[in-house]
Amino acid sequence: MVRGLKKARLVVAAAALTTVMVACGDDDDDGGAAETTAGAAETTAAEAAETTEAAAETTAAPDTTAAESDTTEAETDATGGDGEVEQTIKVGFAWADVSAFEEVNPAFSTGDPEEQILAVSDALHAAGVLPVNGVDVEFVLGGHSAIEADAQLAVCQQFGQDEQVFAVLAGRDFPNGAECVASRFNTPVISVNQAPEALYAQAGPNFFTVKPDETTILTAFGNWAVENGYLDGKTVGIYWETPAQAAVDALKQILTDAGVNIASEVQSGGEGVGAEQDALAAQRFQADGVDMVIPIVGSSSIINFTGAAAEQGYNSGYIDTDWASHLSDVATAAYAPGQYTDVPALASVRAGDLSVGVSPEAEDCLANYEEFSGKTIARTAPEQSGEYTNVLITCDLANLMIEALTIATTFGDADATERSDVTQEQFQAAIEQITDFHGAYWETVSYSPDDHSGAKTGRQVRWNPDCPCWEPDGEWAPLPL
Repeated sequence: MVRGLKKARLVVAAAALTTVMVACGDDDDDGGAAETTAGAAETTAAEAAETTEAAAETTAAPDTTAAESDTTEAETDATGGDGEVEQTIKVGFAWADVSAFEEVNPAFSTGDPEEQILAVSDALHAAGVLPVNGVDVEFVLGGHSAIEADAQLAVCQQFGQDEQVFAVLAGRDFPNGAECVASRFNTPVISVNQAPEALYAQAGPNFFTVKPDETTILTAFGNWAVENGYLDGKTVGIYWETPAQAAVDALKQILTDAGVNIASEVQSGGEGVGAEQDALAAQRFQADGVDMVIPIVGSSSIINFTGAAAEQGYNSGYIDTDWASHLSDVATAAYAPGQYTDVPALASVRAGDLSVGVSPEAEDCLANYEEFSGKTIARTAPEQSGEYTNVLITCDLANLMIEALTIATTFGDADATERSDVTQEQFQAAIEQITDFHGAYWETVSYSPDDHSGAKTGRQVRWNPDCPCWEPDGEWAPLPL
C-alpha cells in the first residue's frame, strides 16, 4: 500500500522505512487512524481485565524466550534487516517528470517513480538484503523535467553540493545530470540512458550506463541488419539526431562497406517533443525513393514522421533498434496505423516479454511493487503504459547498487584489524567488477575497468500491429560487434 510518502521532494532514511510506513496510512485512506482509535475505544472491560491478568502472570513468571524474541524484532525493525548498521550512505535517485509527453499520450506516463524506489527500498530491508555488510542506504530523491537540461543540472547540484550524496542512480532522461554528477562532483553514477561513446571519457571513471553506449548500439544494429539481409536491394534513408553524429557515422560506415545504398539523410536537432524536421524527413525520403527507413530519433519524432508519411500516402519499410524508448509497446503503438507492420528490431532490453511471460527477475520486481503500492501491473501484452518498464528499470538500478555494495564490502583489506567505511572509490571499482548481472529489464549487464556501458546481449524482436506489441523473434546472444 502507498505509505503517504509520495509527490514531495523526499529524503528517505531507508533504515527506518519499514517502521515509518507501518505507522502511516495510505494517501487515499485518510480514515485509517480514526478507525484504529475507534476500535481501541470499543475494548470491553472484560478484555481489559484479561489483559491485566495476563500482564500479572508475565510479571510473576517472565518468558525469557519471548522477551528475547521481542528484542530481536525491535532490532530488526530499527535496522530494516538482520545486520548491524555501521555506515549509512546517501544515494541519490533521479527521476523524470514526463508530463510533457503525457500531454501527447496519457499512456506515456511512467507512474510514480518516487513510490517505485520506495517499494524497492522497503523490499530490500524487509528481506534483510539491506544493510549490506553493515552498510545501509538513505535515498535522496530528485525530480526534474524530462526535456529541460537546466532542470537536470539543478538536481545534479542538489545531489553533489547540497546533499553530498555517496552515489547516484539515474532513471530515465537524466543524461546531462548524470554527466554532471560524475564529472563535477566525482560521484559514482549508474544511468539507465544511452550515452555518446566520447562522454564516458569526458565524464570520468565514475560514469556508468546500463544501456550500451550509442556507438555500440548502432554498430551492433548495423551488423545485425547486414547479416540478416534486411537492407539487400533497398534504398535507405536515415533520419538522425545531431547529438548522435559519431554513432551514426559508425553505422553509415558499416552500411557503406556492405554496399548498402544510403540515398537520403535528414538531420534533426533532437530536442523537445518531436522536431520541426519530422514532416520534412517524410517528404524528402518519399522524393528520394527511399523504401527502407532507419529512424535514429526519439519516439515522438517517429510519431510525427509516420503521421506525415501516412498523410502523403508514403509507405516504406522500417528496421529498428533499442534507441531511446523505441521498443516500448506504448510508443510504437502511437505510430500512424499501417506504417509499422512486421518491423524487425534488435533489442538489448526485454522488449516482448509480456507476450511470452515475464522473467523471474521481472515477476519478483512487479509483485513487490504491487504489494507495496496496492496497484496492479498487467502481465499480458501490450504494455498499458510506461509504468511497467519504469518499475523494472528502478529494480535493476537498485539491484546493481546492491551488487556493487556487496563487492565493495566483501573484498576489503585482508590485513585490517577493524572495519573501515566503504569509500566512493571502492564502490566505483566494485561496479567495474559486476559481470553477468541478469536484470528485470536488461537480460545481461557486465562492466570492466575499460567498459562502463552495461548491456552485452541482444535478441531480435518483431512488431505485431494486431497485438499491438513487440514479440520475441530470436534467442539472446552477444551483441554482434
